[in-house]
Amino acid sequence: MKPLILALAYVGATYAQCTLTNTYDLGPGTDGNQATGTGPFHLTATNSTFSYVGFIPGGSVTFAQLTSLSATFTSNSGGSGGGTPRLSISLNDHGTPKSLYIYLGNPPNYVDNDAALNTYSNRNLIGNNDAGRYDDSHFAGGSPYTTYSNALALLGSLPVLEIYYVTDTFGNFPSRDETLQAINMTGPCPADALQVAYAANLGSGDSFVNITNSGTKGNICVNVYVFDPSEEMVACCACPVTPNALVSLSVQDDLIDNAFTPVKPLSVVIDLLASAGITCDPGLVGPNLVSGLKAWGTTLHAVGTKFAVTENDFLTAPVNSAQLLHFSAFCGFIENNGSGYGICKPCRTGGLGGAKR
Repeated sequence: MKPLILALAYVGATYAQCTLTNTYDLGPGTDGNQATGTGPFHLTATNSTFSYVGFIPGGSVTFAQLTSLSATFTSNSGGSGGGTPRLSISLNDHGTPKSLYIYLGNPPNYVDNDAALNTYSNRNLIGNNDAGRYDDSHFAGGSPYTTYSNALALLGSLPVLEIYYVTDTFGNFPSRDETLQAINMTGPCPADALQVAYAANLGSGDSFVNITNSGTKGNICVNVYVFDPSEEMVACCACPVTPNALVSLSVQDDLIDNAFTPVKPLSVVIDLLASAGITCDPGLVGPNLVSGLKAWGTTLHAVGTKFAVTENDFLTAPVNSAQLLHFSAFCGFIENNGSGYGICKPCRTGGLGGAKR
């Protein structure tokens, strides 16, 4: 049995917070960076060498919009000290990239052995007020030894360009050897992750949904939730969609032919939710929502005694935490208790159009 509660990154917010994803960056290869790997990454540092791994967040996010930020890492030797290891957040300061440093380790000195430093793996660095963990001295009015609250007041409105995990050393501090598994962050969900449309007059003819993936985030899952006019979920399913593929659904034959309710609705609301990956489960959608979904829907309109077909883009809508919980909980209930009813059919390859009336 699947759990019927959706785990979100920040459920208490009015709008959901999503895992921000993108590719890692090891730089141009000519700047002396010693980091190697594709994840996990191996980082070393001596008095004459350094290592870093960069991470560009998916979507636009300001420093104030980050609700969590952490690194998954292991310090193999060297511990912390001398301002390393650290996360370096590159912020767009009115057209000029500048760095905010966040030090890893125990305050107030941030000098630790490997075991103590490793307790900071996966620890959220947003929202605490540890003395001196933040260094915003590169910005006007900043300080080399300050708190999250002060950094937020000074820099909260600035867009995040990239986040780096950095290890280096100098003087009497030891050489370092570290393994970085991931940089983790949550922030606003992509503006196009949730899209909505309707189909009407289903007793007089069919309507269709055509879906593609712009390729912004690679492979995506399009999670489909179908509601009757009384807000009851009557069907759910999901379609894996690769970049630039075209898939489609018939509202009558694919979405409501196997409805959870005993009576097929004559009009429906269709919500599409894009999540990362190619293994899809609409009853257990997590916070890893992504951009790239493009969808169009047809519907019938009465024109005198006949019907006309119109096609429109699905409309984007803010991603609400309660709505996401509703999607997963009710679809999970259908999956577990519907005896097969309420599961719509898989997407068809290719597009479908409105029938001539």
